[in-house]
Amino acid sequence: MNRNLLIIATSFQKITGGLIWISNLAAYAKRVYKKTTLIDLSQENVLMRSNRFLEIIYYIVFCLWKKNFFVFIDHRLHLRFSMPLLLSSLLKKNGYATICHHVFYKIKDNMIRKVIEYLSEKIFLKNARFVVVPSKKTASDVRKLNISNDKIVVINPTCVYRNYEIPQKPFRNNILFVGNLEPRKGLHIAIEALSLIKDAKFSFQIIGDCQKHKGYYAYVKNLVIRCGLSTKVVFHGRVTSDDIEGFYRNANVFVFPSRHEGYGMVLLEAMSFALPIVATDIPTTREIVVNNVNGYLCSVDDATCLSQKIKKLLNNRNLQMQIGKENFKASRNFRSWDDVVQQTFDSLSPYLSNE
Repeated sequence: MNRNLLIIATSFQKITGGLIWISNLAAYAKRVYKKTTLIDLSQENVLMRSNRFLEIIYYIVFCLWKKNFFVFIDHRLHLRFSMPLLLSSLLKKNGYATICHHVFYKIKDNMIRKVIEYLSEKIFLKNARFVVVPSKKTASDVRKLNISNDKIVVINPTCVYRNYEIPQKPFRNNILFVGNLEPRKGLHIAIEALSLIKDAKFSFQIIGDCQKHKGYYAYVKNLVIRCGLSTKVVFHGRVTSDDIEGFYRNANVFVFPSRHEGYGMVLLEAMSFALPIVATDIPTTREIVVNNVNGYLCSVDDATCLSQKIKKLLNNRNLQMQIGKENFKASRNFRSWDDVVQQTFDSLSPYLSNE
């Protein structure tokens, strides 16, 4: 193998969420393949970060100047890197592959943005040598962009937190949500659901970035006030890895009201902490949660169903413990991140030799 490997991501410092995958791959590649270079966009200078056009011009020059390399890049960067990578592929015979957690055109509400995302994702993914996806659902969405099936590599991820003894749960009704605050996560539906049982004793702990979608965050906060839940709902924003683990340990029910997901690693994390799950019935969730077995599934945007299932768990400590114990038992069989990264690098290795 004698090509240079460039791995490009918005950051390599993430220890949870979708970026953990490429972060772990980067660390592994640096150990086993000497010709590995990491391009961390969070370390770009201020001028580059503030001027996307300048950034694109810079990487066009960079990709045309650099020789004999192969790029592995996070798909969320497709708008910024399509042109540099396509020109490099056509003119310099350098190739690239990508990891696609979910397609973006499906979650855009504005029709113009949806069309732009659809076209740019189709071009970007079609010209990649291969596309790593985390689930059958994402594979299906990628195929709908007219990407051939032989380019798609399905690799199920795993979770960060692993427990070897079943966590002891507090005798209180702590409900937990983990995820960035954005419309597709459906947090407002969870708030509406809790408003239907607001006389019950519970606290709702919300963990996730509130800054990327400030309008949605403001909407959800106002909804909490309108629903009379201000004393029961706590927004913690982004927290450290250790703090997230503490929230999982102290939770009794995990709620996942998402409308669209590439996989849902937080569901695996919840299972590892022996939590019963109440989630929306979407394809990726069904790959993890079996209705009435290790949790409950409700139709998308069905606040009434969510409230009924949450209340059922809040009112039955034994049921919480029974489902939680089964989830913990299942989590003992989860694969390791070492396995996930090794499988990803094995897919990448053939492209590192000169063609």
